[in-house]
Amino acid sequence: MKKINGIHACTTSLISQDHVRLDLFVIAHNIVHLIKTNHDIQIKTLIVDILQRFGYTVTYKKAWIAKQKALEIAFGSGKESYSYMHVWMTAAQHFVPNTIFRYKTSTSMEDGEDESSKVILNRVFWAFKPCIEGIQYCKSIV
Repeated sequence: MKKINGIHACTTSLISQDHVRLDLFVIAHNIVHLIKTNHDIQIKTLIVDILQRFGYTVTYKKAWIAKQKALEIAFGSGKESYSYMHVWMTAAQHFVPNTIFRYKTSTSMEDGEDESSKVILNRVFWAFKPCIEGIQYCKSIV
């Protein structure tokens, strides 16, 4: 064991007070109301809110991950949304006949191997029949 005489100089002026028990789930559940109100809220704003609420400064990374979890709590996961997409579009085709609905997916490629269990949604297109018919009444602009 060494004893240091004099001034200790390896400290930083930016000390994070990140509390061990203030985990991602606690933060996410406490900011979910902010996310529902404004899903584009900045991470800096969330850090300030957490500081005011709990008295601790969380790291940017922890606040960002908590925001992602709060978005999932508020609006569901991407996998959930993807599973409902076909149901919603089928309902649109049922209630607005002749609606066109197309989507394109691809499989993920990791390390050069085709991993068909992971599907990536590239794009979705839909057009309602009244909109398709209304195009003929639009004025052409060159």
